Amino acid sequence: MKKKWLAMVLTGVMAFGLCACGKEAPVTEEAAGQTAEGQTAEETSDKAAAAEEGKAAQAGDGESYGKILFIQTHNNNSFMSYMGEMFEQVAAENGFECTHLTSDSNEATQIDQIEQGVASKEYVGIIVDCTGEGVTQGFKEAKEAGLYVMTLHEGVTDNTYVDGIVACSLAETGYQHIKLEVDELGDSFNLAIVNGSEGHGATVAIREGYDRALEEFPNINVVFDGAGNWNAEDAMQLTGSWFSSGTKIDGIVCMNDGMATGVRQVMKDNGVLGTIPIYSNDCEQDTLKAVEAGEQSGSFDMNALAQCEAAINMMKTFVTGGTPEETEIYVDPLLVTVDNLEEYRASHGGSVMKKTILMTGTFDSKGKEFDYLYRELLRRGVSVIAMDVGVFAPVSSFPVAVTAGEVAKAGGASLEELRREADRGHAMRVMCSGARHYAVKLQKEGAIQGIIGMGGGGGTSIAATAMQGLPLGFPKVC
Repeated sequence: MKKKWLAMVLTGVMAFGLCACGKEAPVTEEAAGQTAEGQTAEETSDKAAAAEEGKAAQAGDGESYGKILFIQTHNNNSFMSYMGEMFEQVAAENGFECTHLTSDSNEATQIDQIEQGVASKEYVGIIVDCTGEGVTQGFKEAKEAGLYVMTLHEGVTDNTYVDGIVACSLAETGYQHIKLEVDELGDSFNLAIVNGSEGHGATVAIREGYDRALEEFPNINVVFDGAGNWNAEDAMQLTGSWFSSGTKIDGIVCMNDGMATGVRQVMKDNGVLGTIPIYSNDCEQDTLKAVEAGEQSGSFDMNALAQCEAAINMMKTFVTGGTPEETEIYVDPLLVTVDNLEEYRASHGGSVMKKTILMTGTFDSKGKEFDYLYRELLRRGVSVIAMDVGVFAPVSSFPVAVTAGEVAKAGGASLEELRREADRGHAMRVMCSGARHYAVKLQKEGAIQGIIGMGGGGGTSIAATAMQGLPLGFPKVC
């Protein structure tokens, strides 16, 4: 019942209009030979028929090349959402009708989506951002049905049933992470590495770049090296133990921005935020703000638009009976630092900058509920600023941007004082005042485009008070 209610709340948020990772295959003659398998006469005939059928349906302002199926691993961060938007846009501009699905990072789901697409006989080709090696089963069925098969952003090792590959060079981002640390710190320093999930294709690819850089700069001392599993919560737990050990850390590299968000929270808790260079991938909104504030050195964009354009152009060549000049394309990543941040934002037309919601509540008593809400908001492509208004230690696992201590201070007291007095009425008044202060401040700064809160009597009262300070028409859900 609780999850059903939360889902209804989220639906309400979205009704108000609120609103990476790729695997790299080495470019070798052998791999290139595997990319485009020979086709039987029947397959060629089927593809030609599908292409002609697509061409027969004339668009109002140009030719149609048929319908393609695009399946993404997920769209629960700003980069992946942006890539999905760009793919649909580029496909439409080039005469393709596109069905766009996401797999919620579930390999079995993605295989089912491929198989259903094949069975529908609607498509001239499929383009897949792969969840894992198991999807090759679906690729085989697609090839046997006469469809063109391509991978985008994240691929597979076995390309037997793949006609074309487009990705960003993740190994290069890994190499550059460490090379940039060297540029800042010299070639002898203590480095901490936050990896993605063990065995994941993107982890392997980025790690290849890390290892190449470490071999080139042998005086770098890797003091910590662990898996943050692509999310802020795990990265916080991992690096929290690193910082509490007392071992000096001079530089940190993270394989994605989600983990970097967790690391920055730990650094903030330890009073060292902005003093240690961090590099990561994806250029999510929270990280871009951190770069602007001097809290992170830089992040790599996986050049979603260039990937999408290359993939669609290659598919168009296949569908029209041509032979692409290249069947494996690796686009260059884009490094974003404070020096080119505004240029980057302008070039993306704001599309990469997703809406941000202020999530407020008592994370001491409702931690699990807010864990769920936080995940669901991210899954829907929005960014979250979490504000804790609980008097006691939070039991949540997500990063908290505005701590209960900061809220209490803005309300005219300290957490220690509120805990010592144990006066619920006084604590409520203090936290109501502080929460309202931060909500108004963030709204006026343009940092949030909506606010959501929930709780029992106390948490609801505090959230409602915070919302009362916001303009009429500003999205509020409690």
